[in-house]
Amino acid sequence: MNGNPAGNGTAAPGSEVAVHVSATEPGMTRFTAKAGNASGEGPEASLRVFLGTDTPSAPANVSAAWDGSVFTVTWEPVTSSVNNGYVDYSTLRYDVYRCPGRVKVGESLDATECVDTGIDPLALNLYYYEVVAVAGGIASDPGVSGKTILGERIYPPFYNDFSSQEAFDLMTTDDCNDDGITWIWDEDINAARIKFSPELKMDDWLITPPIRLEAGNVYIYRAGLHSVRDEYPEDFEIKMGDMPKGEAMTTVLVEPTVLASQNTVFYDRTIQVEQTGDYYIGIHGITDPYKFYIYVDEFSISSAVSTAAPEGVADVRIKTYGDGRKDADISFRAPANDIQGSPLQQIDRIEVRREGELVKTFENAPVGETLSFTDNVPEASKAYTWSFVAYNSHGAGTIVDTQAYVGINIPGKCGNVSIVETDDPGVVTVSWEAPATDVEGYPFDPEKCTYTLFKYEGGKLQPVVTGLEDLSHTFRALPENAPQAFIRYAVKAISAKGEGQESYSDEIPVGPAYSIPWVESFKDLPLSHIFGVNYLQGMPSIMLTSAEAGGINPQDNDGGFLMMEATNTADCVRMFTGKIDLSQASAPQFVCHVYNDNSNGKYNQNEISIQVSTDLGNTFQELRHLVIGDNCAAEGAWNRVTADLSAYKGQEIIVGWQCTFMTHTTIFMDAFSVAEKPDYDLEASEIRLPANIVPGKEFEVNVKVSNVGAKKAEGYTVSIFSQGVKVASAEGKPLEAMGVETYSFGQTLDILSDETTSWYASVEWESDANPDNNTTPETEVTMSYPSWPTVEGLSCESRDGSNVLTWSEPVINREDPSPSPRHSRTGSRSPQRSAHGRSMTATRLRSAASRMLSSPYRICRASRSGSTTHHILTAPYSRATASRPIPAQSISPRCSVRMTRLLTTGPYRPFSPERDRR
Repeated sequence: MNGNPAGNGTAAPGSEVAVHVSATEPGMTRFTAKAGNASGEGPEASLRVFLGTDTPSAPANVSAAWDGSVFTVTWEPVTSSVNNGYVDYSTLRYDVYRCPGRVKVGESLDATECVDTGIDPLALNLYYYEVVAVAGGIASDPGVSGKTILGERIYPPFYNDFSSQEAFDLMTTDDCNDDGITWIWDEDINAARIKFSPELKMDDWLITPPIRLEAGNVYIYRAGLHSVRDEYPEDFEIKMGDMPKGEAMTTVLVEPTVLASQNTVFYDRTIQVEQTGDYYIGIHGITDPYKFYIYVDEFSISSAVSTAAPEGVADVRIKTYGDGRKDADISFRAPANDIQGSPLQQIDRIEVRREGELVKTFENAPVGETLSFTDNVPEASKAYTWSFVAYNSHGAGTIVDTQAYVGINIPGKCGNVSIVETDDPGVVTVSWEAPATDVEGYPFDPEKCTYTLFKYEGGKLQPVVTGLEDLSHTFRALPENAPQAFIRYAVKAISAKGEGQESYSDEIPVGPAYSIPWVESFKDLPLSHIFGVNYLQGMPSIMLTSAEAGGINPQDNDGGFLMMEATNTADCVRMFTGKIDLSQASAPQFVCHVYNDNSNGKYNQNEISIQVSTDLGNTFQELRHLVIGDNCAAEGAWNRVTADLSAYKGQEIIVGWQCTFMTHTTIFMDAFSVAEKPDYDLEASEIRLPANIVPGKEFEVNVKVSNVGAKKAEGYTVSIFSQGVKVASAEGKPLEAMGVETYSFGQTLDILSDETTSWYASVEWESDANPDNNTTPETEVTMSYPSWPTVEGLSCESRDGSNVLTWSEPVINREDPSPSPRHSRTGSRSPQRSAHGRSMTATRLRSAASRMLSSPYRICRASRSGSTTHHILTAPYSRATASRPIPAQSISPRCSVRMTRLLTTGPYRPFSPERDRR
């Protein structure tokens, strides 16, 4: 019998054997029998049967029919049991419950029909019924009817537990941010749910049907919500309004609140209205992008309570015991005022109910006094809800609900798990706070648990020590002389009921700190040091990339660099080093290289924050903030970035770079170092020029020079270059360490200069220890030309040793002298403006055009280079200006024309090979 001997004896072959056995408790029992003789035992025969009184089967085919005034509930009679065991059907009766709320409307019925007359057909509600068969004191599972929705508005009381799609469909949703993501019914956990948006902040309402509220009465609104997990917080608020739209929600019930609990959290609010009418209550999801889910498990609105009825009891305390006892010691303070705040004269009684069952009544309770009693619950290791309500001549007052767990439950999570490295490298102390609640959120006695410490490694928890009673543990985390490593630990609280959920520490570097110079270049891809990562928004990828990946070479051409790639805008990740020892440093600095990626055609507004931590990565302080496009001027190239660490000399630090993705999905970095700043190091930080240059008009070239060395810089030269040729220089001024100086150079380009010119600046200094940062990135500027008419069809022909030029006159509309669109250039000035930018009226334009038609043409350039002669011709020339020059087309191997532009602003001057040699 269930593997235990129950009887034995002898019998003749083929005879029937009977053995009387008894079971200690009802349940499925396995019987086995076998025969044996002197030669051995035969095979077993077995049978499984249910012993004792069985559970009746659930009533089948439950239906609820509405005829306009009553529900008639019918079902089939129960004639079987769950395990085909014994049931005394003569005692079988039926209980019927109206749901939601599980109100009993039929009890101990011997018929298979029940009529429910307690329905208000005007009151909006979802109705269904449960029928339970009871025999010998054993109740069956319920048989459930279909669901029916009646009414147009809620007349309190009302309760919705979102147990079905129909229950959810009573609600209204409002997707105010129009992102297509709003509240739905989650059938897996029977709750309303709103999902995060990858780009937009939540702005979604879950709104009740109309609720009829009466002026002069008080109502209790309750909502139960939870998040995915405790460590994934969400944000919400609750408001009330007179229309089922987000913009109509104006009365605040619950202020914007952080929801960070995977267990249901209840929010109770008292509601009073000045005018009788229909009102709507909305739960508003307002979580930032890329979080998780908000769940609404239930909401309810209580019956109306007169404002002259007693207010709720206060200071409710329920003491339970973690030793298996069923006792709950309960105390509370009786109301002193009514709901509207006036002093109470008397309290007729205070009722205390457990799970709806009346367990204690205090008759003629003293106003404002503390009352107490002990409740012996039916079973331990279970959560109970106690409800308290006081009565006077105006009726029942405000109901106060309090929950507690009786017996020993599974502990909740430990708090504030932290790691501190001792003075002995590799030896750490892990500490934590005892769980304040059990796994269901009820108060928990920490003396009833022990702790297990785990090491988190490779995505798994490895036990370190079990049975701890203290709230800290000191031990060696790394072997002596082992290299520095990141470690992370977790702690679980364990009671006689089971293990709680683990709580994690931060990940910190432990072991001997790195000395300087610390250099990480990702050479050939493997890492030379340890790194940590904090995902602050989203989950950007961090990877090492080989040479020429995506067309980008490593900054130092050593076969590897770092790439971070985001999925969504505003993703943010921090990467950080291990511990770096600056105890022997005098002028330390951090250096890295950032690639200014402009491949998508957008100005790169991705951000990098250089940060420092002095507490093992628990907190970071910003050292320097970069916008890549602003601070890394060389587009499509690597840019050197420095940050001074002198304020941290003598300490152990961690350096981090926090990357936020704004306009580009990738950030490339390479060649990191923490080292002593050289004594002498000048940096050509920046060169700035106007966006457009007018020929013949002076403009400024500004060069910023920074002293990133540790000592004063003197005796250097600052130069600027155009088209690779040095065009100006200046002697540098004495510059203190960390000083910055700007040098301005006045420059002029004539009409013979190229339309687009490239510029850069450099610092020349013999003492400079780091020449890599002595030259600025190149920047290009474009010439601005007037929009005068131009000649067409310029050609050149060699005849008898001479070059013959021919062209056609420009076609000019005297009423509209604007040039043909084919001569316009991006960035050029409007045809309605002169070469100097002054506005010209139509009359002046026509006059200018007339003068030009009668002006001579001009060959602006004729020079021979080997066997090739170059010619440039402008349109009609005047003393004021000339048109955009047109080059002749090459018509023979000996005759070609240089493609260039020409604009004169002064009187005609003959070509001089000596003077105009270019």
